Amino acid sequence: MKTSEAIKLFETQDVTDEQGYNILIEDLWNIGVVTKPAFEDQAGEHRTVTVADMAQPIAQALIQFFMYQIQTVMLPVIRDLRALNAQIEHAGQVFKDELDEKDKRGVN
Repeated sequence: MKTSEAIKLFETQDVTDEQGYNILIEDLWNIGVVTKPAFEDQAGEHRTVTVADMAQPIAQALIQFFMYQIQTVMLPVIRDLRALNAQIEHAGQVFKDELDEKDKRGVN
């Protein structure tokens, strides 16, 4: 899943903490790492992070940190923002309905 697809998914659908974490971690498996930046006439070098790389203790520590951040910070914020957005849309519709009703009755 592309990052843009994940963003759209989180924006439009409820996911459990585990599903959200798995979606984001899956995106990490295919990241490219610059091992040597390009410099003047020299081409840069990069490689894709592998499963073996992710199994390293340092990578596992980072994954655990991100898992905590994703599950305790990001996903609850997304849920709250989606709920707030739904409330705003509902309030806007109620206001529009009231204005439409006043127009029908000819009330200013």
